[in-house]
Amino acid sequence: MASSSHHPSYPGGASQSQTPISPGINGEEGEKPRLTKEQKKSNHIQSERAGKEQKRRLAIREAYDNLCSQVPGLEGQARSEGVVLNGIVDYVRKLMLERQRMIVECEAKGLEVPPGVREGLANMPLGFLDGPAPGEGREDREGSSVSPGRKGSAGKGE
Repeated sequence: MASSSHHPSYPGGASQSQTPISPGINGEEGEKPRLTKEQKKSNHIQSERAGKEQKRRLAIREAYDNLCSQVPGLEGQARSEGVVLNGIVDYVRKLMLERQRMIVECEAKGLEVPPGVREGLANMPLGFLDGPAPGEGREDREGSSVSPGRKGSAGKGE
């Protein structure tokens, strides 16, 4: 603030010199100035916004903590949102590859695979299962060429 006054400013742009000083509890002058209605309203609104933002951030953090407790390998790690989301993608990919492997194994044994079991694989984004092998870091993928097709025939409705 480019004010030549040495007085602190208060919410709403008022300064100490603009607000009358009222006597304190013991009638002493020089106590804290009273806020105007506009200043009180501004403080209340700012306090509500800060409280809502804090609740929102807490809810997000709790959701990420919940995800970390359900995904193997994420427990007890430093958890940035990016690390958590990448870990979840890798875990889902691992589960879907396991499903694909089990379908192939069942078919090799002559067992019928219910259509609903294939459905999850058919709905995966193209190339999703072609990501890094479980346990490989995402940085291993940089610069490598990944074919856009799915591995195996388990993703197709044969």
